[in-house]
Amino acid sequence: MKDHKFQENIYLSMGFTNRKEYLDSLSVEYGSEVVYSFAECLGATEDFDGLIVQLDDYFYSTRGNR
Repeated sequence: MKDHKFQENIYLSMGFTNRKEYLDSLSVEYGSEVVYSFAECLGATEDFDGLIVQLDDYFYSTRGNR
């Protein structure tokens, strides 16, 4: 239960009401299919670290430099 509360608070502290709102915001730049696929594989604990790295790596490898 404590981990769940921590996850809720981290989204709030980053300016989002919940994980879905956060992932939707990433979807604007990376596309929802890619964001939600990586997010499901990595899990919520990687939302602000590993997920961003994976999305950037994927974006760079498939579309070249921004």
